[in-house]
Amino acid sequence: MGDPMHSGAYEERAQFIELLTEFGHDWKVVFGIPFGLCLIAAVISFLLPSQFTAKTMVLPPQQQPSAATAILDQLGPLAGMAASASGLKSPSDLYAAFLKSATVRDSLITKFKLQDKYGEKLRSDAHKVLSKHIDISVDKVSGLISISATDRDPKFAADLANAHMEAMQGLLGRLSLSDAQQRRKFFAEQVNSVSEKPFRDVRVQELILSSMIRQYELARIDEAKEGPLLQQVDVATPPDKRSKPMRGLIVLIAALVGLVIGIILSLFKQAVRQTRSNPVDSERMDKLQEAWGSAWRAMMDLGKRNSSRRHV
Repeated sequence: MGDPMHSGAYEERAQFIELLTEFGHDWKVVFGIPFGLCLIAAVISFLLPSQFTAKTMVLPPQQQPSAATAILDQLGPLAGMAASASGLKSPSDLYAAFLKSATVRDSLITKFKLQDKYGEKLRSDAHKVLSKHIDISVDKVSGLISISATDRDPKFAADLANAHMEAMQGLLGRLSLSDAQQRRKFFAEQVNSVSEKPFRDVRVQELILSSMIRQYELARIDEAKEGPLLQQVDVATPPDKRSKPMRGLIVLIAALVGLVIGIILSLFKQAVRQTRSNPVDSERMDKLQEAWGSAWRAMMDLGKRNSSRRHV
């Protein structure tokens, strides 16, 4: 008596060899389909327009927080909850969110006339197209913000990436100015209120008034300052190498897909051959083929009659 384990292993090897043999018989299908798809993919990849990606690196402000950051700081314990709810985990994330804002992208659309460039009548559609050409990410280790712009024109891609700096600086300047203006007005009102309000102790009034005046002067100084300064670590330059299409990857994916299709078709052909080798199953296959053939011919005849009626 033979060992059942050795017998099972022998049968598995025999089935595997038989499967490879069948693939060898169907080599035109197994290798022909991947080869054909590779040729088609190669032609398509060469017909696709080249895309160029320019990238600039930005260092967020380190000393002067923006108005939004100051507001979060004033929230105290609630700041962590607010940052968590909005997905902002660091100041760099906050500035990256500003860069993705509609205000920044509106200024880019206006500056470069992107509605005309992208052929979009609606400004909202131009926003959607622009978002596909821009990628903004944050390096979690260094905190640097990366701004990448992709376009068919390498120079335009570089200009678009660099223009984010100007648009962002304008936004931060407006936010900072608005915050300083509000604080200046608030402390000006407080100074007037304390000056007019009678106090029992004149020294207390003078201390409060002195503190308010000091806060008022600081607000005036902040109002005169520029907004938080972004520092451009790397200026985007026109790239000399395309980023898309990735022709090698396209051809490789086509080859893998073609190989899978070829193997599936080969397995299907093997199943049909095995079925045909059995007289009973072969007869059933003939009946199945005849039934579907009749249905196909009936549908074709119906389509021809409908087509002839339309012409009449």
